[in-house]
Amino acid sequence: MSSEAARKGIALEKNLKITDVFADRGSIGKILLNLLSNAIRFTPAGGRICLKSVRDVNGWTLSVHDSGPGLSAEQLSQISKPFEQLCSEAALSRQGAGAGIGLALVRSLTEAHGGKIQIESAIDKGTCVSLRFPLEADP
Repeated sequence: MSSEAARKGIALEKNLKITDVFADRGSIGKILLNLLSNAIRFTPAGGRICLKSVRDVNGWTLSVHDSGPGLSAEQLSQISKPFEQLCSEAALSRQGAGAGIGLALVRSLTEAHGGKIQIESAIDKGTCVSLRFPLEADP
């Protein structure tokens, strides 16, 4: 996704701490692809996206923060429903619109790993999606 961000003129910052976690590599790859695709799609040229991971004694957090247009509280309540797309001017004018299943997939894969998703956003401030995973699988 680095080349896609660069092509669009978006700075992609990575602050990744390599750590051992119990997770399916393919699922984590799908999660990252969906989160970064959304961030790149909605962040304008000249914007920033930061991918960060942090590990502490209680778990592992992976987050993607963008400087895109942000979402209202009402929009936040809708975005992780399967096949739901927002009807806003920005959403309607975007190119390469998807099927609206990306965040629903991210939520499902995160929860399948025993994790939780948190989405924070504000109009004109951007969006941050944080995923919190346990360090080990539940027995």
